[in-house]
Amino acid sequence: MVPGPTPAPTPTPTATPTPVPTFAYSPAFDLSQDRSIPLIGAELIAQIDTSTNSNSYGAIAAALQDAVVNPYLNYVATSRQLALARFNSTADIYHGSEMSLQGADRIVYQNSIGFASWAQPGPNLGPLPSSLRYTVIVVQNQQPRNAAGRLDSVERRYVGGAATVSGDVPTSGSGSYTVVLTGASARPTGGDGLIAQNAQLTVDFAARTVTGTVIALSSSSPSAGERISLLFQGQLAADGRISGGLTSADGATGRFAGQLYGPAGGELGLAFALQRDTLQGVGTVAGLRR
Repeated sequence: MVPGPTPAPTPTPTATPTPVPTFAYSPAFDLSQDRSIPLIGAELIAQIDTSTNSNSYGAIAAALQDAVVNPYLNYVATSRQLALARFNSTADIYHGSEMSLQGADRIVYQNSIGFASWAQPGPNLGPLPSSLRYTVIVVQNQQPRNAAGRLDSVERRYVGGAATVSGDVPTSGSGSYTVVLTGASARPTGGDGLIAQNAQLTVDFAARTVTGTVIALSSSSPSAGERISLLFQGQLAADGRISGGLTSADGATGRFAGQLYGPAGGELGLAFALQRDTLQGVGTVAGLRR
């Protein structure tokens, strides 16, 4: 019997490559379209002492508001109306007619009891080497009357933006972030701002840790006022949330909470509250990965 021809081998099919996931992020500061942004924040309340004409306070309380109803920002482009939902879900509405400043990197509203600003940290606000695209900071200051009929000075500091999605959070290596700190503080003898420029925070993506030292100075007198060297030590969750505590050699303690923002966690933002002797303060830290 004559053998038949040997059949040609069946070719091995080419494996279909696993698609690389893609993630879309919208700019956090864009006045041309409606925006709704979750916020993370802290609140400082100081009871104004109206018995004197000096800048002095009675009871003072600063707290990180990370365990209550999440605040948020809503912006309507056509009317330029801004709504800030506070930690108790109460929303403060700022109308377009109350906008006192509109710039390339910030807007400010002014009404009868205070002001609110929504801003993009960058060369003009920080300063930072370049503008943050996916992270914003929000400041709200009010002087309402409390239940006893006395005036309170209320300062709220928020950070928010386009949060890095869990599948886009790095899991290896580390990142060094150039950050700026802005905040407010109060003690019985008066209030002041807090600032820090060109500071560094490090995120170890493999160990899931956040560390760094930021020296906060008085904004009114950087060379002679408050100077607090704050050590940040925290954890990074799989979804990009960060949280932890802060301390200083001179007795400051506090907590912070925040988030990685933008593609691959390229930006970072957090809010904090601190106490040191009679001083209490709140603020935000924001920056970009180098």
